[in-house]
Amino acid sequence: MNATFPCYSCKKDIRNPYFCFERRVECISAGIHNEKRVLQQNIQECEILLLYCCNSCWESYQDNIADILCLHQTFPSSGLYTPCSRCGDPVNRMQPHISYVISKMEFNGSDQISGKCLDEDHFAILCKFCEPNENRKTDASSVPLRERLAEIA
Repeated sequence: MNATFPCYSCKKDIRNPYFCFERRVECISAGIHNEKRVLQQNIQECEILLLYCCNSCWESYQDNIADILCLHQTFPSSGLYTPCSRCGDPVNRMQPHISYVISKMEFNGSDQISGKCLDEDHFAILCKFCEPNENRKTDASSVPLRERLAEIA
């Protein structure tokens, strides 16, 4: 890999593994695999918002990100219905919805931010009233999200 990408916290070049904060439009579907019911996460859109070189750099920004996104709860449950991280209303995760996710990634060797996902946690799940999935790159207050996140970087 020839390109370098700085950590949003410490500004050091990112190495493997790295942490990626993403905004996604996703939904969950149910199916049968080997005669067992399984849930499958379907990612319809994904935008990388912030990159971190390590978990401690990511953790140092969690509270600021939660404030910017106006979240009252983070790291929601993984059920098919979960409370909105902003207003608390139920989110049917089988319908397209906005999720903010922190992924632990490993570079795939290209000059782009892409790679293999080693692990991920949903940081926030939002209902269609708090953040419609058609309202790309903005949060519920319609201020460009990248600008607001850049303020803390």
